[in-house]
Amino acid sequence: MNEQKKMYDDFMHPNISEQKQSTADLAAQISYFIDHNTLKACDWIFLDKTLKQLNKQKFNLSRKVLRSIQSKFENLKQKYQR
Repeated sequence: MNEQKKMYDDFMHPNISEQKQSTADLAAQISYFIDHNTLKACDWIFLDKTLKQLNKQKFNLSRKVLRSIQSKFENLKQKYQR
């Protein structure tokens, strides 16, 4: 029974490994951005909490949450690129 369920999950959700990779990439991007930019305190706190969330719940975040974190990070990066 469990093998059938696993095979079904693998068939229906083939992007799980891609999702794991995107989570690791996002965490690496955030840590690089923190190390190489001088940030305001509130932005640093936000990024630090986000990084801890990504590392703590490693690979268990939904795609919707990952997209939300990615878009917030992109908006913050644009703020510091100007």
